[in-house]
Amino acid sequence: MQEHNIYAKGAYGVIDGAHAAIHDGRVFHITFSEQINATEYVEVLLTVPAGVYPHFTVEIVAEKLAELDVFMDATYTSGGVSTTPRNRNLNSTTASGVTAAYVGSPGGTPIVHAAGTNVWKKLVTTTGKGGATRFDREIVGKAGSAMVFRLTSKAANSDVNIEVLWYEPR
Repeated sequence: MQEHNIYAKGAYGVIDGAHAAIHDGRVFHITFSEQINATEYVEVLLTVPAGVYPHFTVEIVAEKLAELDVFMDATYTSGGVSTTPRNRNLNSTTASGVTAAYVGSPGGTPIVHAAGTNVWKKLVTTTGKGGATRFDREIVGKAGSAMVFRLTSKAANSDVNIEVLWYEPR
């Protein structure tokens, strides 16, 4: 049986930029799931160091109605559970320059902060079977600032998931 090689006989393989960034070990993400009641939230704090300009996208899933808010220039005081962003290339040893903390309400130590400027708001609607949305336009994080991604349930006993994905350009 002959093996098919797309690079054989001078052919060039082409991959898109996002896929190439994963191969380069420059794409990271964090994801969390919780069951929360009305007005409770899942909150992710990402601290962006000076000189780093991460390009963020967000994917949220909610069993029932929920709302996502993204804040820039939050002032972090304390709380949350530190978590290590995962590299999307599981073979890479490259670590993200962004630090992360997470909290589910009411189950964890709240992230104490002044929210900062709300730069994006998205309502996740459902059809009774759960809803999902992806903010597929990038938000370029502000270097030297903290960003908060807050997913708030608008209904009781809702399973929610939030994934924040980003790449760090060279």
